[in-house]
Amino acid sequence: MGLECYHEQLISGAVKLVKH
Repeated sequence: MGLECYHEQLISGAVKLVKH
């Protein structure tokens, strides 16, 4: 559960950075 949440946050952050 924690790992999945962490992975999702990482992807979300990467997408935000790329989009920005």
